[in-house]
Amino acid sequence: KAGTGLVYTIYSGGDDLFVVGAWDVLPELAATIQTDLTRFAADNPLIHASAGITLHRGKYPLYQAAQDAEAALDAAKDLRDKNAFTFMGQTLPWARYGDVDDLVQRLLAMEQSPGVGRSLFQVLGQLFARYRQSAGRATRTGLTQTVYGPWVWHGAYLLTRLAHRAKGPVSDDILSLKDRLLSDMEIIGLAARWAEALTRKQIEKEEVSN
Repeated sequence: KAGTGLVYTIYSGGDDLFVVGAWDVLPELAATIQTDLTRFAADNPLIHASAGITLHRGKYPLYQAAQDAEAALDAAKDLRDKNAFTFMGQTLPWARYGDVDDLVQRLLAMEQSPGVGRSLFQVLGQLFARYRQSAGRATRTGLTQTVYGPWVWHGAYLLTRLAHRAKGPVSDDILSLKDRLLSDMEIIGLAARWAEALTRKQIEKEEVSN
């Protein structure tokens, strides 16, 4: 879906590919490359494409962006089986990319509903930050179980209150997020930040056009 001039190949050789482009088209490009490679390799589980995507402003030095992208790629390769992508500082297996992309679209639709707005992103952003703090403490103590903490019931309260303010079916969509807090917070956190960035880009476009 990327338009002409939105993506440029800087380097391609061996099994490495480095491209720069509009940030909102790069995740889809990476996912397409991964899907096409998997199909070409006849679904061989040993052949896949790890991806590291970083975001920078226009004047950011290209050499530094390349180093940042390499660090993000290393994070993806460090995940089990290396079949993963890193975006916005989060690393997830490619098997969950579709879940994130789907939730991004759902969050964008929720944000447009009366009584919701960008407060949805603020609530989810706060919850994700608190979840990460709890996850960090669990990692330092060697724990591997589900990450519990005050953020769970605080999140249930905030999302329930937001659902009550919402109008129509979107209320149930918000409550469904509450039910996924324990099992899918990594997905929710990335999707919320991604959707918020997309709405911010749209606002900037509207301000320029006006």
